[in-house]
Amino acid sequence: ADTRYYPASTGQDLIGLKNVNLLMACSGGVTATIEAGDGTTWVDITKFGTSMNLGTTATSYADKTDIIQFKDLQLRYFRVKSVTADGSNAVKYVLRLSSF
Repeated sequence: ADTRYYPASTGQDLIGLKNVNLLMACSGGVTATIEAGDGTTWVDITKFGTSMNLGTTATSYADKTDIIQFKDLQLRYFRVKSVTADGSNAVKYVLRLSSF
């Protein structure tokens, strides 16, 4: 197993931003969770996002293609944590950030 972070282990700075749309496509044994933090401490916020495919929330995403929407976030940093099962994985993430 290997752990990677998107866009980086230090996260995405969200100063002045409060809405995040995350497009993700994972396959080959990848489990993704979404984390928020202050730069040193990170908390799993996956269950607070709304899946556009499912119309509901989830606690993690394993081998899924989905858009997860987070509205009115009051946090400093945001990142995606990917845990891979082996070397035959495919991951694509795209962030769309907005202040309104």
